Amino acid sequence: MAKPAAARANDYNAKIIEEFRANEGRVGWPWVGTTLILVHHLGARSGAEAPQLVEYQARITRRIPVFMLTRQD
Repeated sequence: MAKPAAARANDYNAKIIEEFRANEGRVGWPWVGTTLILVHHLGARSGAEAPQLVEYQARITRRIPVFMLTRQD
């Protein structure tokens, strides 16, 4: 039986994060040559990692902030 989409995304993200950390911020295909920033968040009140944002946003009324970073060379 196939894994749900959220589980597949978590597996994919975990592999990218592991590679990012092991290679000083560099990862392979499909991200070769792309600048990546690893952002990790712990809940201010709970101290726990944030759940899947889409599922979480559906259960709450407040807006989740999204940041757009732009390179300044």
